[in-house]
Amino acid sequence: PRIGIWFENGYTLTILGISPFAKYYFENGFFLGLEAGYSYSRTSDSEELRSKGNSFTISPRIGYAIFINSKVSLEPALVYSKDYSKRTYKDGSSKGKGSELFVTIGFNIFL
Repeated sequence: PRIGIWFENGYTLTILGISPFAKYYFENGFFLGLEAGYSYSRTSDSEELRSKGNSFTISPRIGYAIFINSKVSLEPALVYSKDYSKRTYKDGSSKGKGSELFVTIGFNIFL
């Protein structure tokens, strides 16, 4: 789960979300992964609610697991992330979507 509360210049940003993922490892070290997440956020000041919104993200990935030993791996991956969001303000609302393509390097410990 993703939980966060930020305070800045009289404003409060609160975020609550969940983002499960799954990976499938092939015998040759390559893997496919998929992460899907949902989050809710709200912004307020000391007097009133400024905005609230939610977003949904889906992120497929392909990568390679480099095993340091039988329980630890480094995993470089290419990730495509697609985001859909909706935000409501006092005077209206907005919808948005965006996408990113990026490279990550993960560190995993297998129990």
